[in-house]
Amino acid sequence: MSQMMSSGLFLPNMDAAKGRALFASKGCVVCHSINGVGGEDAPALDAAYMDLPMNPFEFAARMWRGAPAMVGIPPAGAV
Repeated sequence: MSQMMSSGLFLPNMDAAKGRALFASKGCVVCHSINGVGGEDAPALDAAYMDLPMNPFEFAARMWRGAPAMVGIPPAGAV
């Protein structure tokens, strides 16, 4: 079931296992870390650095702001 955030905006159910798999399969873990696990070349994505409650739209905006630095990085396993 989805959760309504604001008029007309819905947040889908989140799945930690799927998020973990996506984080690894997209190669994010090479540069970013979560709770001390992962790379050290990019900002940590620990929950301690997130606003509570976490706003997924702000998180996505932060990712897009960092996109220019990530564009030149080859996908994991493509070396």
